[in-house]
Amino acid sequence: MEKRFLLIGIFFLLAAFGAMGFSADKVLFKSHFSDLKENWEVWDDPAASGGQKSSQWRAGLVELSGIANKDKKVATILLAGEPSWQNYAVETTLLNYSSRGYLTGIIFGYQDPEHFYHAGYNFELTRFEVEARTPEGFIPLASYEIKYPMKEAIPLKLEFAGQRIRLLANQKSVIDVVDGRYRNGRFGLGTSRLGNGRILFGPVTVKSIAPASLPALEMEDLLAGSRGAKIITEAFAKDFSKLIDHEGTLIGEHKPDRSNMSLNLSKETLPIEAIFAFPQEKEVEIHKIELQLTHKNFPGQAEILVSGEPDGSFVSIGILDVKPEKNSIQEIPVNPTKAKFLKLRIHSLTEQPNKTLEIMELYVYGFDPDKQGMSPPASTGIEAG
Repeated sequence: MEKRFLLIGIFFLLAAFGAMGFSADKVLFKSHFSDLKENWEVWDDPAASGGQKSSQWRAGLVELSGIANKDKKVATILLAGEPSWQNYAVETTLLNYSSRGYLTGIIFGYQDPEHFYHAGYNFELTRFEVEARTPEGFIPLASYEIKYPMKEAIPLKLEFAGQRIRLLANQKSVIDVVDGRYRNGRFGLGTSRLGNGRILFGPVTVKSIAPASLPALEMEDLLAGSRGAKIITEAFAKDFSKLIDHEGTLIGEHKPDRSNMSLNLSKETLPIEAIFAFPQEKEVEIHKIELQLTHKNFPGQAEILVSGEPDGSFVSIGILDVKPEKNSIQEIPVNPTKAKFLKLRIHSLTEQPNKTLEIMELYVYGFDPDKQGMSPPASTGIEAG
């Protein structure tokens, strides 16, 4: 009897949510751009300039004017939807014929010209980006450096639900961030400095989604140069930077393009060390660390230390006595630890006459604490609703 009443209750609850317009996967908007004049609205940055005095959006979909601004930010937006829209996903494709153009992609959470998000690909900087427009300017939220294929219509999907912002390219998650300053707003397509039909948008579909439908957060590769991590020590900086050159591809299999670090230490005194900063020097929570070796010249003992300041006091969190195994990936045991900076210290080498050190990659996995409920305060400029 209790089970029967429970099922009846769930039925009426779902019916109530449907009546309130909260049904997931409902198509909110669809366009092949034959309706540019009827269902879309153009916003051009008053400070922008280009080959023409205003943007030239044409069915296809392309922007032909080359309109741009001094800040190298979005200069024109093609808008649609309602200000009250929240918890939705925008799907389109982006076809690249040239490497020219600043951040080009999806506008969402748009409330006015000073309150919105922009996610897409920056063809000048060769990376995916998500940023928030505020009265104080544009705030970068995340980036992922990766080559964008030429003459391939790459599917883009932007999921905007609750505080979660998830950008997918070719069905692969490239950026996943949490930011609670805007929870609703119109959507659109935005760009800057294109011209001559170099970038082509595909048809657009907008669907409602439930925040709970997004996949659970997974551990990220925190110390990847492609996501903004960097080396901050000067000694052997170019060499140590090869430990974080993790790269991927948008088409086909994941084939990292990596070069290993190779150091001649015949004139150096051990230990030798390097300090790395996590992306935007933000605090991360470290859960797992791995060292990938080459086929020769192995380190003997490696130590990981962390700190909240680049010139602060570093605390040891793990030591690995390396096994001389060719092309192996060996884990440095650590407890979950929060840090902004990481130091790799090599205490010794395996027995070798030439004192050469080779390491392929350093992987640090964990979470961004912001994604675990520590999201930033809402902007004071406008109520998100």
